Amino acid sequence: MLFGNIETLEITEIRKRLLILSILVLISMGVLFIRLWQLQISQSEKYRTLSESNRIRVLPVKSPRGYITARNGAPLVENRPEFKLYLIPEEVPDVEELLSRMEGNISVDMELVKERLASSRKFKPVLVKDDLGRNELAFLEEHRPDLPGTFIQVEPVRFYRYGPLAAHLLGYLGEISEKELRNRTRDRYMIGDYTGKSGLEKAYDRELRGLKGRKFMEVDALGRELRPLGNIEPTIGNIVTLTLDLDLQILAEDLLLDERGAILVMDPRDGQILAYVSKPAFDPNLFVSGLRKQDWEELSTDKTHPLQDRVMQGQYPPGSVFKIITAVAALEEEVVNEETTVYCPGHYYFGKRIYRDWKRSGHGVVNLHRALVESCDVYFYQVGEKVGVDTIHKYAKGFGFGKALNIALGRGQPGLIPSTTWKTEVKNEPWFPGETLITAIGQGYVLVTPMQLAIMISAIANGGTLYLPQFVERVENQEGRIIKRFKPQELGTIPATPATLAIIRKALWGVVNEPKGTGKGAKLPWVEVAGKTGTAQVVRYKKWNRKQIGTPKELLDHAWFVSFAPLEEPSIALVILIENAGKGGSRYAHIAKKIIEAYLSKQTKTGVNETSSR
Repeated sequence: MLFGNIETLEITEIRKRLLILSILVLISMGVLFIRLWQLQISQSEKYRTLSESNRIRVLPVKSPRGYITARNGAPLVENRPEFKLYLIPEEVPDVEELLSRMEGNISVDMELVKERLASSRKFKPVLVKDDLGRNELAFLEEHRPDLPGTFIQVEPVRFYRYGPLAAHLLGYLGEISEKELRNRTRDRYMIGDYTGKSGLEKAYDRELRGLKGRKFMEVDALGRELRPLGNIEPTIGNIVTLTLDLDLQILAEDLLLDERGAILVMDPRDGQILAYVSKPAFDPNLFVSGLRKQDWEELSTDKTHPLQDRVMQGQYPPGSVFKIITAVAALEEEVVNEETTVYCPGHYYFGKRIYRDWKRSGHGVVNLHRALVESCDVYFYQVGEKVGVDTIHKYAKGFGFGKALNIALGRGQPGLIPSTTWKTEVKNEPWFPGETLITAIGQGYVLVTPMQLAIMISAIANGGTLYLPQFVERVENQEGRIIKRFKPQELGTIPATPATLAIIRKALWGVVNEPKGTGKGAKLPWVEVAGKTGTAQVVRYKKWNRKQIGTPKELLDHAWFVSFAPLEEPSIALVILIENAGKGGSRYAHIAKKIIEAYLSKQTKTGVNETSSR
């Protein structure tokens, strides 16, 4: 009986254990079944995608940037093919060992590559070397099996057809920085991409860059390419057509020779920019594949400042060109009229100082017309004294001086138009009456940019309208459909009546066409040209050193010449600046003559008397 009970207990215990074991087996089978259901049915798409990702490499295909063309459609900026070497770090067993294997055969900037690797995203290609040469390509093809995770891609890179021509206007490209990458995530940039850094390349980057494509490539477990699986073609960027006249641009660049300075040519009827020259310049082609450290050091330390855009960023005393503003202020305030005369003996005593005229023997008795034609300083000393600096300041502001200009190229320098309030606030000093005299002839604290003078002389030419400079005529896609056409934009009108403008224009005509005019070098026999010369002192000279003998080049006078033509129906206005010329603008009036002659002759031959946007 005892043994029977023991057997019964053992059987019961075994059954319990079997039941528990069966439950555990069922639970395990259930979990396994659920997991299989998740893998095979619920999440099948996810794991299929992951599987494909292990087998298929998706490579971005960069889109060619759109062309930048002159007004006649001639390409100024286009693209050329370039071979680039990339690697995907996750597909390389030992990146440092791989890079060292390339050394000696491929010129690689190891520090730059390491920086790119440190900031790269997972499974994204990292640029190792661009602009591969023939020998480098041969080495890579020959050793392809030994370089897993690497691939060569042919990409379009920027090509500036005319090198430094209009470089400051066109701008250049550079590799996108980490800061730019964070701020422009919606533009789908990635490390190694190039973006506009200055000029129109920057201003119209979105219009020019296009949309990337994709290339699908089958790879093995080591990341070696096996076969292509298809492509999504990139979309090329839009075409940006400028208002620039290519022939005129080339001519202006050639005429400036090796001088430091600027030439800006504008259509006074609507503000379209016809030529834009700033020298010395740089070759934007240096930047397209990454600027070498040596090249950057040469550019950034060059004492002639080739990277500076003198048209928009250069600030200079305007010299006698500013007499136009003083004359307008005096006429509008009725301080003088056409008949008001002043005797000029070659100097003017004011207080305890003597203010000299550029012409030592003097001009004799002069009225406003002669004072502008012969650029008499003594006349404007006395007129400026009567008008006052604050009134000159008011009229100069009305012409756009002393204000920063916001345009597509960026924010230009504002220059400086002094006033009594300005000096008190900035210098913490009172305004001295003698300072008004030199302000009246565009010296002292007065600073302007060539762009501001171009806007001013265009307004005088067209009857009083200040136009915003226009660089781009239209943007169109590759099929020729116009996406945007740009129209003239007015900034306002100048504070001068038609009667005042008539007096000023007549005097500016005399500067070029009268026997004693300082701008006779711009005279043309078949068209009436108007203009004004200017000499701007960089430093003050003693009486005996007016010829600047022995003066360092960087301290010599600047030379200005502003002009427009034809007198009655102007279609061209221009500004010429020669830095540290050591002589006045009268010596450079011939440059204006050649530019005006070339442009108007071209219009006559083609029967065109209006800009192409009309």
